Amino acid sequence: MADNNLANQTSSAEMVESNQDLLTQILLHFPVKSLLKSRCVSKRWLSLISDPQFAAKISHLNVNLGPSGLYFYGSPFGFLNFDTNHNMLKIEIFSSENKAWTDSGGPFEAPHYTDFEHGVFCNGAIHWLSPTDVSLYFDVETESLKTMAMPRTQTGGPSGYWSSQRFPYFGQCAGCLHLIEVDSISKPRFHILEMKPDHSHWCDKYRVNLNNVASEFPEIARRGKR
Repeated sequence: MADNNLANQTSSAEMVESNQDLLTQILLHFPVKSLLKSRCVSKRWLSLISDPQFAAKISHLNVNLGPSGLYFYGSPFGFLNFDTNHNMLKIEIFSSENKAWTDSGGPFEAPHYTDFEHGVFCNGAIHWLSPTDVSLYFDVETESLKTMAMPRTQTGGPSGYWSSQRFPYFGQCAGCLHLIEVDSISKPRFHILEMKPDHSHWCDKYRVNLNNVASEFPEIARRGKR
């Protein structure tokens, strides 16, 4: 039994070692001191950690902290307001130096049902999804509100709708904005989308077929049926 466990652990370690993307993601979350010591693990680890692109990703993570304070408010009962401007919103920024809030621009109208409760801070901007073809992001440095396109459906039509079922994950990884989109046509498949740095469009980063995963790792499929 002990020999089998050791063999499984060795197999898992070899699988991680052979997948550079996975290994990179793991190393990116190491503390700096542990990362420096890890250069001695192998020549491959030394080469990967010493790569300038890896250092750039580390720096993105270090500076990718949220602003000291950002407050978003609007009418919580907007649907009861018969004013045509009931969907107007406003951004205020808190200065930790002055201990004061300041207006950032004037009121603006946001797409209906924009999810302001789950904003993602990435590369100096806060991003919010909406169920329309266009979502919003706020550049903290320039204090400017801009739009970004939502991904098209897998059938090629407009985005049409947003839901936690279609996009179960919205966040940032290694300095890039990511969406995980479940294929509505074939549930066992999902797509990992990455936003271009200029916010021009989303691109397919990975496509995962869970049927293939289940065939390679049947124990995962068994656990899912419990």
